[in-house]
Amino acid sequence: MQSSDTQPLAIRAQDIWLPPNLLSVSRILITPLVGYLLSRQTASATAACIALLIIAAITDALDGYLARRLKMQTGLGLVLDPLADKLFAAVLLIE
Repeated sequence: MQSSDTQPLAIRAQDIWLPPNLLSVSRILITPLVGYLLSRQTASATAACIALLIIAAITDALDGYLARRLKMQTGLGLVLDPLADKLFAAVLLIE
C-alpha cells in the first residue's frame, strides 16, 4: 500500500523484524522444504507437507491481517508477501 500522500513506501532493511514481514520470510524459508517433501512421495512426507501447507496458509492470512491491524504496512512487506506467494505456488506447480 502507499501512504496517504501517494508516495511509495520505502524499502528499509530494519522492517524485516516486523511480525508481518517475519511471517512472509517464514513462508519463503519453508518453501524448499515443501518442495523436498513433495518429491519424497511417502505417506509421512505427504503428512508433513500438508501440515506445512496449512501453516503457510495461516501465515499468509495472518501477515496481511497484522500489517493492516497494527498499521505495519511497509515497502518491504509489499515485496516479500507476493514473493513468498509466487515462490510457494511455483514449487507446488513444479512438484
